Amino acid sequence: MIGLVNQLLALIPSSVLPVPALAGPKRIAGDPNGINGAVNYIYDPVGNRKQITSTLAPVPAGLWNYDANDRFTAGDTYDSNGNTASSGGIANVYDFENHLVQKAGVTIVYDGDGNRNRVSKTVAGVTTTYLVDTLNSTGIPSVTRTTHCCIRKELL
Repeated sequence: MIGLVNQLLALIPSSVLPVPALAGPKRIAGDPNGINGAVNYIYDPVGNRKQITSTLAPVPAGLWNYDANDRFTAGDTYDSNGNTASSGGIANVYDFENHLVQKAGVTIVYDGDGNRNRVSKTVAGVTTTYLVDTLNSTGIPSVTRTTHCCIRKELL
């Protein structure tokens, strides 16, 4: 599907496509440490960052490539469902519904009512739980309380 979108976008003149928010060079001048220069990004028609040019010493120039499904190809691997199986050497694990459940040894647990709100995570044997308010005035689920080991933090 994404490949088809790319093909269709290629038919549209670039003058009518929206320009990504970061288009155009970003300049740093007058840095007290003397780290001055410019960084510029070039994007493909669907907004993927394709190239970076830089005269700013700490920022290297580079190229990015994507496959026909808009997936980053330099070092990332994907499972048969299109999920990122690993990126930068960090492994990801997904459940049968393609929800991320583990990343770099961090286990993520979601609620079981179909809302898919994260209710806990475990890092190095320490579990942090989240109390999620799904019926608040904003209509957007928000964390109202976290418990980390033996510490409780109220976010109200």
